[in-house]
Amino acid sequence: MVSPLVWSLVPRGTAAAAAILLLGAFHPLGGADSPAPDPDSVDSRGTVLDLARGNTDFALDLYRLLAAEESTENLFFSPHGVSTALSMTWAGARGETADEMARTLRLPEHPAKTIHAAFATLREGTRSGRSEEGGAEWGEVNGIIAAEGFPIREEYKAFQARQYLAGVLTIDPADPVAAAERIDEWFAEGTAGRIRNLVPEERIGADLVLLLASAVRFTGEWENAFPAGATAESPFHTRDGRTVSVPMMHRTGKYPFAEEEGIRAVELPYRGGAFSFVALLPVDPDGFPSMEGRLEGDLLHRLFERLEERRVEVVLPRLLFDLGLDLTGTLRAMGMERAFTPGADFSGISARGGLSIDRVLHRAFLEMDERGAEAAAGTAVTLKRGAPPGPAVLFRADRPFLFLIREREYGSVLFLGRAADPAVETDRSSG
Repeated sequence: MVSPLVWSLVPRGTAAAAAILLLGAFHPLGGADSPAPDPDSVDSRGTVLDLARGNTDFALDLYRLLAAEESTENLFFSPHGVSTALSMTWAGARGETADEMARTLRLPEHPAKTIHAAFATLREGTRSGRSEEGGAEWGEVNGIIAAEGFPIREEYKAFQARQYLAGVLTIDPADPVAAAERIDEWFAEGTAGRIRNLVPEERIGADLVLLLASAVRFTGEWENAFPAGATAESPFHTRDGRTVSVPMMHRTGKYPFAEEEGIRAVELPYRGGAFSFVALLPVDPDGFPSMEGRLEGDLLHRLFERLEERRVEVVLPRLLFDLGLDLTGTLRAMGMERAFTPGADFSGISARGGLSIDRVLHRAFLEMDERGAEAAAGTAVTLKRGAPPGPAVLFRADRPFLFLIREREYGSVLFLGRAADPAVETDRSSG
């Protein structure tokens, strides 16, 4: 699975090789070991756990608003990717701009230095969970794309390089076609070709001066694969009352399972044990809207804590999603308002002043079948100048359900989604 994040302060014109070398070659996803975070700023495990929990709260805040906008459609995104890109942006924010961003991102009340160090520790801890057997792989690359001649503070560049492993690439804003191609190549490289056209040329103007980019990728094989011969066309009952026929995968075995407040959860580990897929289904066949509306961080964590191995008959549809989202309005509605206005203060990035976020764009990809899953996601924030064992429990997901992919040590939610109609191979642009 992959999840790219971008902060779009973008100029264009640089060669594709430079974009890939300077931004993507900070270690291809799932590749060689990356440099450790700054040892002087690595904080305690407690801070990392606080950050992971805050990221989960942010993920659910964001999910609720996005779900309300498209109440009957499939939904999939990487909250980890979005929060990473925005935390890179937050590092250059000052005053009320920084305070609003921190509140919206649900960042823990720790010094900024330790929060950024916790992001680095979480990234490295997630990478260390890669299966050496090749069953599951995770990677993350970050970068800064800047308009030629745009002055970025040296201390900001150094900080991003140290904490986020982000290098700087310059492009020419006068050539939007070439700029869009370079950005597209960067995301394609970082996500094995799964994320394309995140920032189309029409989004690039002369006032776009900087883009912060982050790409994450995950691929995982199930610890216990679904038998291909057991997959059969079966009915799936959509939220709007339709019944569609979709390939449903079947497997009975021992899985972590929990039931809490009318919600059933089953966890399917990926090979290596560091990552898992968790599906959430209401006990009440008509209870999906209620579950969706009341799912908060505390409830999700209680479900995680109560997972116990049971014999479970798991029935899940194959999934194939490719979704583009414009998160600009959603983030403003969540309280991150000032960052998008002329009153924004990003003086930690550049002494020139007048910077504000133009757009936050995100794209996510998921393919899940009998062998495992691959996911990808991209986010772009554009800055503009002047702007117990017994009988098998049945977990039959033949109606809308929520799902997530998580890193198990810290409980960080990497991807979050809703399967509303698996018969639709969802392909939607951010518009």
